Amino acid sequence: MMIVQEHPPAARIPHTETVIEPQTERRKRRGYAVLAARESRGWSLDECAKATGFSVRQIMAWEHGSHGLTLESLRRLALGYSLRQEEIAAIVTGGSDEGRGKSCRQGS
Repeated sequence: MMIVQEHPPAARIPHTETVIEPQTERRKRRGYAVLAARESRGWSLDECAKATGFSVRQIMAWEHGSHGLTLESLRRLALGYSLRQEEIAAIVTGGSDEGRGKSCRQGS
């Protein structure tokens, strides 16, 4: 005779009105901040690849928002681009106003 245990029903999570931004939108905003950092230096994709050690294809993927940045990738970008604190904040926040003192396109 086989004994089957029934599990209690899963707890219901209450519905909230909070809208969470899709991951792809955050990636696109962060990608624009990476692109803005490159353009503010007047660098080509090849120059960025040489400065950071990343491939042109990888940098393009970040700029277009098709791939997310890891913390290590952001660290290497910051070193290779010699990013200012506000530029790093713009990338981390996806270019939003929070945590950003200046636009990436403004001078020091």
